[in-house]
Order: sequence, then C-alpha cells, then structure tokens
Amino acid sequence: MSDTGPPNLDQAMNEQRLQEDADWKEIAARAGLSEYHLQRIRSGKTALTERAAAKIDKAMKWKPGSAWATYYENGSPTPLRFDPPQHADAEAAMLDELGINPRNWRRVPQSTRDAITTAWRVDRERRARETHTQRGA
Repeated sequence: MSDTGPPNLDQAMNEQRLQEDADWKEIAARAGLSEYHLQRIRSGKTALTERAAAKIDKAMKWKPGSAWATYYENGSPTPLRFDPPQHADAEAAMLDELGINPRNWRRVPQSTRDAITTAWRVDRERRARETHTQRGA
C-alpha cells in the first residue's frame, strides 16, 4: 500500500476523528461535503480537489494546505494551534473584551468557542507584536 494519497489522508482523518469522538456524518457536515463525497475522497474513488482539501482542513481543524499535502505530497496534517484560556480569568477577560455574556457563552457549541478563542488569541498576539514594533521604531 502506498504511503501517499487516499490511504494516508484517510488514516490521518480517521485518527483526528477518533480523537474528537466524532462520526463521519459530523465531519462531513463540518466540511460542507456529503458523507458520500467525503467517503469517495477518502477511498480514492474521487480525486481530492483544492476546494475539497480546504473544506477538509477546516473540518479537521488543520492548517490550510494540510489535507492537500497529506494526500499528494506524503505530508502530515498540521493541527491549528489552539491554546484555550488557561484559567477562568483569561476567559472572563476575553468575554468582556468581546462583549459576550458568560451565560450565553456556555450555550455556544465547543467548535465555535474554540474558533472564537483562537481568533481572539491570534488578534491579541498581533496587537502585541504591533505595539512592540511601534515601541522599537
């Protein structure tokens, strides 16, 4: 069996899916693909397109280009960096800054909370770099 193409992508996707305790229906829904289409990509019956690869990256929480590299270039997927707040104070600060009611926050699906938290952290890091650059100038 080859260590590129569908078997490699299928194995990586299955490992991630099992870590998340998700089923293929959920993965397909997150990717915006039908279960049938996703299964055909995973089995190699349908070639992976750039568009489908981008959708798979998003669904699997991989950095852009990971599915493509895993399928075509014998690469490995790279998970998105996600560092949730380390304690309640950090989360409270984030919610306050974003104007989110903590009671409503608990009702938001985990995948959405993860995405919001990641975006907030990335933006906070960007602002810190810009501040550091301005001070050094």
